[in-house]
This record gives sequence, structure tokens and C-alpha cells, in this order.
Amino acid sequence: MVIMNFGGPRRVTATGAAPFDDILDVGVYYGSMTLLLTLIGVEGATGTPSLEITLETAMEPKGGVWIALGSFTPLSVANTADKKTFTGLLRFIRWNVTTLNNVAAATFSLTGIARNP
Repeated sequence: MVIMNFGGPRRVTATGAAPFDDILDVGVYYGSMTLLLTLIGVEGATGTPSLEITLETAMEPKGGVWIALGSFTPLSVANTADKKTFTGLLRFIRWNVTTLNNVAAATFSLTGIARNP
């Protein structure tokens, strides 16, 4: 078992995949990850804000085909979190903001553990 961390808190202003620096190389050692997505804050909220993040996996980090492993429950209130376990990992893992509604920006953290198969 190993602690996984996608870096410090991340601030996003649009949908899209993680930058290259946030891609984790889990090698061939881990078969599952349990991650905690925490919505730290929202800026410029109008109506009901919503942040949804999907976890993706691939064999090549650049130019490869990324496959969705699953999505966290959408979060809308600061200081709330969702925990989810993902299986079927390939070598590389990244987050992808698939929904960012009714906010100018959202800040989140993504941490957890990876386990051997």
C-alpha cells in the first residue's frame, strides 16, 4: 500500500484533463486506488455550483488513449468530500474535470492510497 497524492490543492476555472505534472505513474504494482476528493472552495458561485471529476487511466501519458475508471459524486459545497475506490488501473492515472457549473473557479484536493491487486 502507498499514499497517492495528486499534488497540493488544485484550482480550476474550466473543464478539462489534469496537466501533465498531475499525472501519476503507478507502474504495474497497484491494481486499485481509494481516493478522497475534497472540494475546498468555490469562487463566484451563482445558482447551484457543481464540480464533477472523473478518474482516467492510460498506458501512455502523452498522446495515449485515456479510459474513464469512474466519476466521483458531484460536489457543490465547500468543505465536502467524496471517497471512491477505482480498479482496473493501467500504468498512468489522471483526473479530469468533466463538470464545472455555476462557478468562476473551484479548488479541490485529491489524495488517497493505492493497493496491490
